[in-house]
Amino acid sequence: MGDRLPGKVAIITGGTSGIGARSVEIFVEHGARVVIAARSEDVGQALAGTDLDDNAVFTDDPIDYLTGETVGARAGDSSRSAEPSTSTGI
Repeated sequence: MGDRLPGKVAIITGGTSGIGARSVEIFVEHGARVVIAARSEDVGQALAGTDLDDNAVFTDDPIDYLTGETVGARAGDSSRSAEPSTSTGI
């Protein structure tokens, strides 16, 4: 099925449960790389670590959706990385 969204990156908010979690799975199934943005770190890390072929990463740092940059990185917060928690090169 992975031929509809290759080369695309989706940022899915609320991606750790319900419609958001299923959306993550569907986007990955169709070849997209996905950033899972949510507050539930343990659930997000577990979802990103499943059989999503390293095409999904999790971040609990707020994202500026116009630039794709995390808010903590933009504010110079050195305790927050500019990379998602599980970096796969997205």
